[in-house]
Amino acid sequence: MPLCIIDTNATKFSPDLPARLIVLLAERFNKPEKTVMIEINTKKTFFHRGGAPCAYVQCRALQNISREENAKTAELLNEIVAECLAIHRTRIFIEFVKVKCDDLAVGGNLLENPGAVFEG
Repeated sequence: MPLCIIDTNATKFSPDLPARLIVLLAERFNKPEKTVMIEINTKKTFFHRGGAPCAYVQCRALQNISREENAKTAELLNEIVAECLAIHRTRIFIEFVKVKCDDLAVGGNLLENPGAVFEG
């Protein structure tokens, strides 16, 4: 269930960004690629220290969210986002959110355990 949401004031992104994110997040969160969700929102109204493009990235997952894991994932994710959005790496902010099973439903049912893989 890893979910990656990117909000950016960049006007376009490389066509291979979604595929690269899916591969990375499936590997980092130890989930099948078919369970990874990506949302990319361009042309957002963002201002951060001037007018250069910037991005805010949220990564949500049920497991593998810890300081150690986040550090590894952040480095790789930052590299991909910087390259595919043509944004300087210091203008990318990444938030990791650990989702509790009690707070996530699929098909109208709450998940029973963080290792669940849903079909659909």
